[in-house]
Amino acid sequence: MNTVLLYLTHYLKTNYLQIYKNLLRPNQIEIESLKKVESEYFIQKIEFFTIFDVFYPKSLLLCKNVPMVFFYKGDLSILEKYSKVYLVNEIQNVQTEEILNDVILKKKKNCAFVFCGYKQERKLEEKLKANNCKIIYFCASGLDQINHLEKDNPNYFFISAFPIKTHPKKEYFYINNFVAAAFANSLIFISSEKESKANNLINCFLNLGKEIYCFPAQNLEDGNNELIKSGANLITKIEEAIKNNP
Repeated sequence: MNTVLLYLTHYLKTNYLQIYKNLLRPNQIEIESLKKVESEYFIQKIEFFTIFDVFYPKSLLLCKNVPMVFFYKGDLSILEKYSKVYLVNEIQNVQTEEILNDVILKKKKNCAFVFCGYKQERKLEEKLKANNCKIIYFCASGLDQINHLEKDNPNYFFISAFPIKTHPKKEYFYINNFVAAAFANSLIFISSEKESKANNLINCFLNLGKEIYCFPAQNLEDGNNELIKSGANLITKIEEAIKNNP
């Protein structure tokens, strides 16, 4: 059944309703066609898991019209053994740097940090990479399209809801946010701008019932105040948000 899902996702991409309908009649697909598609991924060393596997996020099982196949490159144990944290730091100053250093010092051994490849995330990603942190990188395209400089770095785990030969589209970034929220255990704001670019990401976490944490605002321009007023959990140290291994 996994190979059937791979085949359907390969050709139908994000047409999840049609994938589901076709899944109900798998015998209509020829065995040779299944093998041909499977070999394309094998050649490119792209692996996958499906809704039938233990790695599939439980929060997506309750949702309609969501990806049923995820493609990946890297060590799958990163996804399995580490607490998955989406960390946001939109204001760089001495105070936020101190908080970030403390997060890295205390949690790099049992956390993997989630990214969706946005421009505003690059400084944070570089900081975590330099400290040999585990990074889970969600791609809004097929994994054959990625040109990330760290694609062979063993600390990186690349994952995508999109089959090969899929180029980025605006709608795919929204899907990417949603699946990143599904896999992550929590969303933690060290700081945020008043007009934060993470608003869609916040909504994804809220819609999936995931926890959002905020450190105290550093100044009047820090949007963490508004997030806390809106119901985000106030924390003063990282242990309040990440207590144990997954």
